[in-house]
Amino acid sequence: MTNSSGSNPSAAGPGTSAPGQPRWAWWVVGIVVPVVGIAATVFVNNRHSSADDSKPPAVAGAPSATPDQAKPAASADPASPENTASRAMFGPHDIQFRTSAYGVDIDFDTRKPLVADGLKGADLSAVTDGSGTAGSTNFHGGPRLAAIIAPISGSDADPTEAQCAKALRSNGDPMLQDPPQNAQFCVQTTEGRIAFVRVVSAAPGGHTMRLRATVWDLAT
Repeated sequence: MTNSSGSNPSAAGPGTSAPGQPRWAWWVVGIVVPVVGIAATVFVNNRHSSADDSKPPAVAGAPSATPDQAKPAASADPASPENTASRAMFGPHDIQFRTSAYGVDIDFDTRKPLVADGLKGADLSAVTDGSGTAGSTNFHGGPRLAAIIAPISGSDADPTEAQCAKALRSNGDPMLQDPPQNAQFCVQTTEGRIAFVRVVSAAPGGHTMRLRATVWDLAT
């Protein structure tokens, strides 16, 4: 239906707004949208600029850290042999005693080794055949054979605790038959300590034996 002038009221002419909306509303939209876009761009750029400013300035000539350098230094393993080695509790010192066919006992689990007959906690028993010659004495791991003995190859330097422990693991036995003069062996005591023993002398014609011993304390 047309009005008296013949125009259609529902059709918006050029330069007019949609029905029910004033013309100025479109001008506002056209201005606000670009302004919002510009503001968002400025805000993002400012964020990036602030992040870059927070980084410390590079020092001229200073080398940059490589990935390996940036890693913290690894701590030594507390369980490694280097960290668990114990100190010597005794020796190296000489132990001298008169041999006996009934046996002489040595206890290495004391601050100074005890030498006596019939020691219940002895770690080494020396039993001689009475001749007093070198090689005439057998060694037992105490009267109860509770300690372990292992021969170890000779050298100019005494073995370390770790070397004795290795010999005891691979070749330990509660008895050592006729060790000759200058023979050396390791002992694991009844309390778990490790000792190194060298046969210094078993003089012919007498019954005196001299040993040189080192005893390591238990690791803490």
